[in-house]
Amino acid sequence: RLNAGLSVQELQTKLRSLGENLSSWDRNTFGHVKGEIKRLNRELEVLRSVPGRLQPSHLDIKVTDRLVELYQREEILEK
Repeated sequence: RLNAGLSVQELQTKLRSLGENLSSWDRNTFGHVKGEIKRLNRELEVLRSVPGRLQPSHLDIKVTDRLVELYQREEILEK
């Protein structure tokens, strides 16, 4: 037994559970950010390829603002 009153087996079980929870959090939080960044970049590419486009549309600006927010979130998550 360890000082905290847990057996080695109990500690291993808790650590395994923690690892699974962290992996799930990473997939759902960080993976979601990366996926949304990819999707928005594709959307922005389509918006910018419109023939006769003279300036950014309101949608261009909204997508760009969201991308900036997601890049900041991604940077925080990587730290």
